[in-house]
Amino acid sequence: MNGYNRVTMMGTVATKPELKKVKEYDILEFRIMTVVSMPRKNGPAIQETCYMDVSLFGFKALEIAPFLNSGMPVHVDGRIKFQSWADAEGKKQSKHVIAADNVIVIEAGQSSGVIDKPFEQPFEGF
Repeated sequence: MNGYNRVTMMGTVATKPELKKVKEYDILEFRIMTVVSMPRKNGPAIQETCYMDVSLFGFKALEIAPFLNSGMPVHVDGRIKFQSWADAEGKKQSKHVIAADNVIVIEAGQSSGVIDKPFEQPFEGF
């Protein structure tokens, strides 16, 4: 059975975007940060922060690179990709990244079509 690998995230650019050229490919790399607030019945809401590395390739990378800066709100659409490598000491490293198809900068006051509210049900964990 074929799977379905699609991810959409909206958050803030957390690192300075870096445009690289690997062989003949242009790659824009940066990290996105999202924060979700989960209310609890007793006590303050839990803030959950998630960081994901993003890679955007080709013409789209060249097109958005001059305009994208740390701290900007963005909408990222793509797929999850697994990367592995050996570091300088030969130790195996790995991570998941978003291989982006689209990166859209959200302008102030622009509607994203996403409901920006915390979960309605209190979180029972922790």
